[in-house]
Amino acid sequence: MEDKTVREHLIEIRNIFIKVGALALLLFIPLVYISKTIINFFIYFFKLNPVVLYPSEYLNAQFSLALYLSLIIVIPYLVWLIIEYLKPIIPKEDHKNILALFLYSMSCAMLGAFIGLFGFGYYTLNFLSKVPDNITLMWGLENIFNYLGFCTWSFALIAQLIIIIPLLNYYNIISLDKLRKARRAIIIIVLFISAILTPTADILSQFMMAIPMYCMFEGGLIISWIKGTKNINLNTTTTTDLHGKMLKM
Repeated sequence: MEDKTVREHLIEIRNIFIKVGALALLLFIPLVYISKTIINFFIYFFKLNPVVLYPSEYLNAQFSLALYLSLIIVIPYLVWLIIEYLKPIIPKEDHKNILALFLYSMSCAMLGAFIGLFGFGYYTLNFLSKVPDNITLMWGLENIFNYLGFCTWSFALIAQLIIIIPLLNYYNIISLDKLRKARRAIIIIVLFISAILTPTADILSQFMMAIPMYCMFEGGLIISWIKGTKNINLNTTTTTDLHGKMLKM
């Protein structure tokens, strides 16, 4: 990798995105075809009565849904291609750890996406749908799927905190003690981010996003502490064994 020129690196990166784009396009076409069935499922599951506000809105909703689904499928492929591209600069002994980290990250993302869609999305939409009987609520079909897409992607990214925090600690970028002492600042930052990211202005939605985000932060601290404890025990055991061998000699 070090022997390649800048131009060769750029060409290789371009080829990666071409492969991913081609796969996304191949998936997009059949997903548009089956999007009607998926739309009907979501309307039934979320108990909504959406309306079409302009002639092309239903078609736009199909395209939006197909785009979200195709991205969900191709992003793990993109991440894997990037890992393969970076492999030459990764020590061979860490290759297995990279694979495990990739699988762990994708699992967290899938779990976060599921919670965001069928948890956060479901309850916030139902909460926002509760209006007085003398008021007619009209949900635009495209707006609904854009909102659900936001819920899915935002929670998939939030779930990565449980991986990012231990990595920051492992590579000594931020120590565990500093992260623990920064809890108050983290709470303020989490509330600020949730207030910005949440499409609606209601406090309930903001807290429903802030709480999982902070839980992921605390989960990352716990994993960092467990990892640190294991490393200390391993180093202690190794030192004891070495001391015993020296005494026998």
